[in-house]
Amino acid sequence: MSIKGFQMMMQVHVPITDNHVISRNIVRNYGDREEMEMEMINYINNIRENDQIGFGDDIIFLPSGMGKKTIVEFTYKVVD
Repeated sequence: MSIKGFQMMMQVHVPITDNHVISRNIVRNYGDREEMEMEMINYINNIRENDQIGFGDDIIFLPSGMGKKTIVEFTYKVVD
C-alpha cells in the first residue's frame, strides 16, 4: 500500500458565552505528514495570537481575546 497523503480534520469550538458555543468543522488534505503538522501549528497560532479562524479568503474574525478561549481538536487519517 502506498500512502498518497493525509487528511486533517479540525473542530474549532468558540465559546461566545458560558452557554453558547459556535463550532466549525474544517477538513484539509496534505501531501505529507510534516506539512500537515506545520499547518496545525500555524492554525493554532493564528487563532491564539490573531483572533482569526482560517486563512486566505476563508477567515472568521473573533472578538479581541476570544482566540485564547477557543478549543481546537485535531484528528487525521492516512489517505491512500
